[in-house]
Amino acid sequence: MVERLLQKDLDALFPSTFTVTSAGTRAIVGAPIDPLVHQFIQEAGGQTSNFSARQITASMIDDQDIILALTRDHRNTIVKLSPKALRRTFTLREACVLVANDLVPRESPPTDNDAHQLWASFPSRAGRLRVAPSERHNPDVIDPYGKHQEIYNQMKAEILPSVATLVNWTKGADYPRHAD
Repeated sequence: MVERLLQKDLDALFPSTFTVTSAGTRAIVGAPIDPLVHQFIQEAGGQTSNFSARQITASMIDDQDIILALTRDHRNTIVKLSPKALRRTFTLREACVLVANDLVPRESPPTDNDAHQLWASFPSRAGRLRVAPSERHNPDVIDPYGKHQEIYNQMKAEILPSVATLVNWTKGADYPRHAD
């Protein structure tokens, strides 16, 4: 879901600048998109075509500038597969807290290149911004797989503001502080 929504929003602002991909840490390889996730993505204006579940590999990780995992367990699995990815692997919600503290001054709207450079340089800036999880901030997105509609709704409520925070940070707009 995050992949499709983040790609949609970034493409609207910076066409062909970003490539957002996804893979699972325990994927059922080749499986179609979950029907409830399909519905949520479509409701949010994202594309659901050409989805096929993939299992993450070290080579996939090594090809990425930044990796956003949905949970700390996912992040740990990613770093075990590719230890050199440690500095550029974050949970989605952790990244939102970090960008809220990463006030990059801008005098004008960013160009496509500025936006790409912003993300490319994020891991190096994030090291000084990292914060430990607290009771107020849970860095994990709930995993709804195999659960009921309420849990899917909770996942959606955690993901949508996170995607908005990251997109607004990228475009240099005043962004809503990530709500926990």
